Amino acid sequence: MSLRYCGDQVRYFDRPGAIPQVGVTHGLKDGDRLLAADYPVVWPKPWPGLRLAGLYGDGS
Repeated sequence: MSLRYCGDQVRYFDRPGAIPQVGVTHGLKDGDRLLAADYPVVWPKPWPGLRLAGLYGDGS
């Protein structure tokens, strides 16, 4: 297994001659953002007003 992390500005590009990715069913086209189920977001960028205590319980 291998894990690759990338930023939210990364775009898909199908390089000619690249080894096919087995099990990847994304159907992305060149220039698409990596927002498919095969490329899940593991650490989303926080939005304005985000409070972690509200998401995970505030301890009270």
